[in-house]
Amino acid sequence: MSFDALVVGGGISGLSTAHFLLRHLRAGRPGAEALVKVIEASDRSGGSIGTERVDGFLFEQGPNGVLDNAPDTLELISSLGLDEKLLPASPRSSDRYLMREGQLEPLPRSSRAFLFSRVLSLRGRFGLLLEPFRPRGRAAADESIAEFGRRRLGQEAVDVLLDPMVTGIYAGDVEALSMKSCFPRMTALEEEHGSLVWGMMRRGKKKSSGEGKTSPFSATLHSFEEGLGTLSGALAGELGENIEYGLGAESISPCAEGWRVTFSDGREETARALVLAVPACRAASLFSGSQSGLGRDLATISYSSVAVVCLGYRVEDVDSELDGYGFLAPASEGLQTLGMIWTSSIFPGHAPEGHVSIRALVGGARFPEVVGKPDEELIDIIQRETGAAIGLRGKPVAQRVYRYEQAIPQYEVGHQALLDGLEARLRAFPGLFLTGNSYRGVSVNDCLREGKRTADKVSQYLGKDASADSSSQPPPPPDTA
Repeated sequence: MSFDALVVGGGISGLSTAHFLLRHLRAGRPGAEALVKVIEASDRSGGSIGTERVDGFLFEQGPNGVLDNAPDTLELISSLGLDEKLLPASPRSSDRYLMREGQLEPLPRSSRAFLFSRVLSLRGRFGLLLEPFRPRGRAAADESIAEFGRRRLGQEAVDVLLDPMVTGIYAGDVEALSMKSCFPRMTALEEEHGSLVWGMMRRGKKKSSGEGKTSPFSATLHSFEEGLGTLSGALAGELGENIEYGLGAESISPCAEGWRVTFSDGREETARALVLAVPACRAASLFSGSQSGLGRDLATISYSSVAVVCLGYRVEDVDSELDGYGFLAPASEGLQTLGMIWTSSIFPGHAPEGHVSIRALVGGARFPEVVGKPDEELIDIIQRETGAAIGLRGKPVAQRVYRYEQAIPQYEVGHQALLDGLEARLRAFPGLFLTGNSYRGVSVNDCLREGKRTADKVSQYLGKDASADSSSQPPPPPDTA
C-alpha cells in the first residue's frame, strides 16, 4: 500500500504532526480516506513523555508539564477533550531557588528584586544596573549564551544565573550553546529595545493593558490529573490504527511513488510524503547515496546525556516544607546533581497523602559519565549532595530512574546556519520533511508548534496540482556535499 504520508517516530512531535495532518486532509477531502501512518520503533508512543504510577506516586519519565503561553497547545488540548483534566501548578510552587555554597537561596521574582538579593554580590548587582546602558550587539552575530551574558550582564550573572538556567533546560554548556537558537525571545528583546530590562518592562506594560498574554515571562505550568502522559496518550488514542509499534526504520530512498522506507523486519512502505520525527542523530543514520550529505549535517547535532531520578518520601523523613518549584545548581557548586523539582509542591495530587515527591536531574554536559551508574549509586549521590539543603533524613519509599544517553539536543553556536543548510538540502528532495526537538525548540510546546507547522507544509505539498507530474519522481540529484 502507498500512503499519503508516513511519519517515522511516535514521540510527541510525530503524534502531533499526524494529528494535524489528518485534520487537514479530512477537511480538504470530505468522505475520502486519508492514508497517514505513524511508525514507532518501541512498544509505546510518546517518546520521552511518559507517566508511571509507582506505589501511589505519579513519576514523569521526561517533561513534567506544559506552559499555558502557547495558543496551539491550548487549542490541541481543548480539541482532544482534555480541558477538564488540566491541572495548574499550585501557587505553593511559585518560588524557585539556587544552590549557593550548599544553601538554598530564593531567586528574586523581578529585575528590581535582584538589586536587593543575596544571590549576586554587590558588584554583580551593579552589573545588572548597567545593562540598560550597554550598547546592543550586532544583530547578525551568533554568539554563545555566555558571550551574550558577559556583554550584557557581566561574568557573575553568567556563572550564577545563566549557567543554571541553561542546565535546567538543556543540561548543556553555557559557553557552547547559541543564544540566538536557544533563547530567541531574549535576543529579540535586545534587537527590538536595545536592552533586556527595557524590553521586559515594555512587555510588562503590554501585559497589564491586556496585550502580551503569550509572554514567556509570565506563564503557568500545567499537567494533568494523571500526568503528562495523558496528552500523548490522547493523541495516540485518536490516531488508533494509524500507528504501528515495534517497527524501526532502517533506510529511506526516493522512488516513483515518492519515498520508500525499509524497515527492520525487511518490509517496505512507500508514501508521497515522508516525515522524519526522530532525533537528528537517528535520522542521520537513515540517509545514504544522494542524501548522505543531509545525513552528515544532521549527525553534527550533539546531545547531552541525563538521568531523571524520581523519588518518593514520607513527610516525616523530610524536614523542609519544600515550598517552591525546586532548585538549580550552578557549575561552581561542583555537584553531579544539576537540579531538583519538588513535584508534590507543584502538583500535590501526584504524591499520596502523607508523602512528598521529588525529581532530580543528574549528569548533563558537566558529568555525562554519571548517567551510567547504578540506580542506588545515583540516589546516594542525590541524597549526599542535596540532603542537608532540603532536610532529607530517611530513605525513599518509592523510586524510578530514567536514563537518556541522547537526551536533549544542543543548539551550539552555528545552529541557525546549520538549519539554513538543511533547508537548502531538503529543497533537492521534495516530499521529505524533518521535525522534532532537534531543530527549533526542546519544550513540549515547541514540539507541538513544529508538529503543526510540519503538518501545514506536508498538506500544502500533497495538495499541489496533480497535473504537476506527481505520478513520477525525477532521479535523485547528485550529492552536493
